[in-house]
Amino acid sequence: MACDQASKSWARRSLNHGSIQAAGGHLQLILTENRGVFLSLGSHINAELRAILFTGGVALALVWGVGWLFARDHTVARAVSVSLIIGGGFGNLMDRVSRSGAVTDFIFVWYGPLRTGIFNLADAFITTGVVSLLLAGAFQSARTPKPT
Repeated sequence: MACDQASKSWARRSLNHGSIQAAGGHLQLILTENRGVFLSLGSHINAELRAILFTGGVALALVWGVGWLFARDHTVARAVSVSLIIGGGFGNLMDRVSRSGAVTDFIFVWYGPLRTGIFNLADAFITTGVVSLLLAGAFQSARTPKPT
């Protein structure tokens, strides 16, 4: 969460007058404010409803996630995955609370046909956590003996 907030602070200070290209042009750092969620979904809905869903709803989900994480025994893979999701969620929630409902995004990647939306480190943590949680579940299911 600290890395996410530090990177967003840097982006707001350094990128407000243009963008930076790196990695042979495959990475662009460009400042934007996102009032929606993933890929700006919901950014055009009523501001009060956005606040309820994207601030209040996310806060409740994160509190539930922390409780769930500590209320049960988990594999290391599951605990790390859920921790990444929770940490990223808190990073974006901090933005929403301190920046009038907006989240600072600034990373854009393209390589051949792959083009991402503009995102931030918290989004990368959340995505990594979700993918690793799904993979851990898939591998766990594959190893679990089937009843005969």
